[in-house]
Amino acid sequence: MQYEKGLREFEQQSTLSYTNDLHEALMRKNGVAFWKCWRAKFGGSAKCVKVNNCVDPDIVAENFASHFSTVYTSSCS
Repeated sequence: MQYEKGLREFEQQSTLSYTNDLHEALMRKNGVAFWKCWRAKFGGSAKCVKVNNCVDPDIVAENFASHFSTVYTSSCS
């Protein structure tokens, strides 16, 4: 029972450590450290191969740009 309790505590501490490292890197605006911690915690970069059934990166980028240009309006004049 103590062994299992120790395993649970270790797992909780490692999760807390990653959370603190991510938070500190983000607060220091250290992008490299933040993304290094992120990938270590949540895995490597997953490649998205399709967006709305489209695989051409240029078309996908254009669709994102078009979408966000229509939904965002600046309140500054």
